[in-house]
Amino acid sequence: MMNFSYVLEDNIASWKTHESSKNYMASYVFDTQTTLFDFTKLWLSSDTNVLIVYGGYGIGKTSFSLNLLNHLTAQYQRGTFARIPIRIALGDLFHRHDTKSLICAALQGNDGGANVVNFTYNLFIQLVHQGHFLLILDGFDEMRHAMDVQSFDDTFSDMACLFEGKSKVVLLGRPDSFFSDDEEDRVFESIQRVGS
Repeated sequence: MMNFSYVLEDNIASWKTHESSKNYMASYVFDTQTTLFDFTKLWLSSDTNVLIVYGGYGIGKTSFSLNLLNHLTAQYQRGTFARIPIRIALGDLFHRHDTKSLICAALQGNDGGANVVNFTYNLFIQLVHQGHFLLILDGFDEMRHAMDVQSFDDTFSDMACLFEGKSKVVLLGRPDSFFSDDEEDRVFESIQRVGS
């Protein structure tokens, strides 16, 4: 069976070694008094598969993703959160060309992260669909800037396997990732179709 113990330890270390861990300030949902962390906790108990977090450059999306990763990893280790949190930076996706390559690289330690012992992609996807993980996919805007419109659309279609079944995915990026409202609508409608 796959062993995620190194991933859990790396999750906590990723937060502790990140500069924002020393002076983290909570982000708030636009036009509300609700922190993004509290909103995310509410979403986790919903039936919706995907939470899309928009934020401008330097607003703290990566810091939020690492803080969330740290908190939920600690809860998982205490037995108070049922999903293994996994954060994957999407900025490398244009180097990997597909979701499978990105996930395999990220979870087999190829990018300097923790190695999942006995990792197999097909079993991982099966466990995603069964609800064993919370995937935090940070930086869809970073992958977008290296792709044309069709490649970006194709990439989200390829990622559809992550949004099925009982999956939970937090997807973070900048709103200027899209060149038009039509492009944004097309991409996110495809996510909603799969995740519903």
